[in-house]
Amino acid sequence: MAEHTVAAIEAQVNERFRLLKDIFKARAISELIYDFFGRFPGVVGDPAAFLSALDPDEPAESVRARPLSHADRWLVVNSIVPVASNAAASGLSETQTRAVFDRLSLRPGDLAGENPDHLFLAKPR
Repeated sequence: MAEHTVAAIEAQVNERFRLLKDIFKARAISELIYDFFGRFPGVVGDPAAFLSALDPDEPAESVRARPLSHADRWLVVNSIVPVASNAAASGLSETQTRAVFDRLSLRPGDLAGENPDHLFLAKPR
């Protein structure tokens, strides 16, 4: 099951990088921005408004960093592997797969009362 989870995440992240590589081939900033707004998942808004709000003296590399910063926030979504697809790939039932994921996951409040300084340094209980 772990192999299928890693493979699914790798596939999603690789697809993200392929898309970004294609978008960032643009030579003109306006082309890059329109392509990014039109093709990258989760991007909403008006590319013309984005471009018109830029400082004309802002370096091109600084402008190019903006969509990349937004794209990095999408990495969280790339780390989600649906139970159904993992179950199908691993040959387990969805119930079994969900049970394993539940044991590996923390729920809100699970770390309440813990000393934050010890969360990553302490030995597992």
